[in-house]
Amino acid sequence: SSRRRHTRYISVTGVQTCALPILKELELILKVNGQVRQQGSTSQMIFPLETLIDFVRQHFPVMPGDLLLTGTPSGVGPLKREDIVEAEIVDKITHKWTVK
Repeated sequence: SSRRRHTRYISVTGVQTCALPILKELELILKVNGQVRQQGSTSQMIFPLETLIDFVRQHFPVMPGDLLLTGTPSGVGPLKREDIVEAEIVDKITHKWTVK
């Protein structure tokens, strides 16, 4: 099929390289100071990952380890200096930041 011929592979630090179709059911969690603020799934996204990545690639280079932040599930709120923000693709990768 056309989809098979155009399957793209991405590499995320700490995650084996995988085909985009595998990424359609990933659980995403955002914590602030250990409290879950946002939780959702890539299956809930308005646009498929392939569409988002293709669009971004038309305008910017996309490299392994890049984060593409495209929107937000409910739970958005303000951050304060010294808050610890933890973003996770469940069972795949976690990143932590401290608000400066």
